[in-house]
Amino acid sequence: MLEFISTHIMELGWTCIVGILAMLYKTIQINFKKVLADNQNMKFGVQAVLHDRLIQKCTYIIQRGYVTTDDLDELEELNKPYKALGGNGTVKTALEKVKQLPLK
Repeated sequence: MLEFISTHIMELGWTCIVGILAMLYKTIQINFKKVLADNQNMKFGVQAVLHDRLIQKCTYIIQRGYVTTDDLDELEELNKPYKALGGNGTVKTALEKVKQLPLK
């Protein structure tokens, strides 16, 4: 029995190490997928808030009937991250309408 254990102790050790590494890999993989999903959800949330704010401000400016340079600067600063997050054409259309207004 001792002879069997002494000959196979390295195999047993490597089997344990490989098993532990496999468990660690699986745990890291699961956590990584969760972090990616959370990141994607945050991205969509920020994009939705930016979309709402841009449309709200454009609507206000269009109803007011004129645009200021401060308005344009603020809209541009809000639009940069919105576009980077994959914003759609709804905001682009509203911004074009704002840019056609008289500047005060």
